[in-house]
Amino acid sequence: MAAPMFFETVKMLLAVAFGGAVALFAAGAPSAAGEVSEIAVRAEALAMNPEDAAADRVGRLRFMGGLVLRSDERRFGGWSALAWEGRCGRLLAVSDTGNWMAFEPVEGKGRLTGVGRAWLAPVLGADGAPPPTKEAGDAEAVSLSGGEADVAFEQTHRIQRYDGIDACAPETLAARARAVEAIPASGAWPRNGGAEAFTRLGDGRMLALSEEAAGPDGGRDALIWRDGKVERRFSWLPPSGFDPTDMVMVGTKALVLHRKFSPLTGAAAAIAVADIAGQLDGSATETLVRPEVLATIAPPLSVDNMEGMALRREGGRMFLYLMSDDNFRSVQRTLLLKFELVGE
Repeated sequence: MAAPMFFETVKMLLAVAFGGAVALFAAGAPSAAGEVSEIAVRAEALAMNPEDAAADRVGRLRFMGGLVLRSDERRFGGWSALAWEGRCGRLLAVSDTGNWMAFEPVEGKGRLTGVGRAWLAPVLGADGAPPPTKEAGDAEAVSLSGGEADVAFEQTHRIQRYDGIDACAPETLAARARAVEAIPASGAWPRNGGAEAFTRLGDGRMLALSEEAAGPDGGRDALIWRDGKVERRFSWLPPSGFDPTDMVMVGTKALVLHRKFSPLTGAAAAIAVADIAGQLDGSATETLVRPEVLATIAPPLSVDNMEGMALRREGGRMFLYLMSDDNFRSVQRTLLLKFELVGE
């Protein structure tokens, strides 16, 4: 085992000794407070493989740059979901402590090289107030569609809908929720195992994968619903040992980010894809979806508790940004990685 990987593994093992593996993925962080404010974010370049600086390919992903992000702002961290706003080339993140962050990735010749301006604000409820506790602000997914933003929360499994949230106009992050609705059929989901992977479909329906709850055929419970009524329930079979943490749709294909943690091998991430057209239109005769794994990111590659994924299209090319949740723990980092999705 190379020295850098050895010391990272030792740090993880020490964290487990003091809090257990579950604690590594259970953030205990400051709750949201205050108005929209610009914050300073520092970025340090990161190789895909610290042991091989020339490495730039993992599975069907080509590495396009990586960063370790830091800020002196005490609310910075815990980022659990990510979305791309192409009109201004910014990213929008939400944290599991109830904060928005809009920020500018800096790029040169298509490669991620830094971060420019960034703004942070609390994710407000329908009453216009920030979450009163960490549990109330446990946002795990965000979906942008046609000027609307939907944020999925766990603990109390629900969707909060916002009008006009726009990373191009950071002042819009001060908007209060227009509507709050419970996720139907989620009563049996674990409080901390909710809709980590979620999106609003093009026809207005919602799609969510539970991080932990079992579906009708094993795997993870997946729901498609509209206006509080479930139209389809199926099972998503994640790669062995992994849990889903974010999702984007590419036509009728669901592209899902997964994570896992082992005290012996550390963190890992996997991206898998499946065409779910039959689940979307109800024509599928089976309810178990077995996705294809496009890439597995594991040590010695740079990886942490990867929870956020955003899709960027440029002409006929597709790029993915991945972001990690540091859980406000010194043994973890906030990573921002960029990849291009390529052919075989």
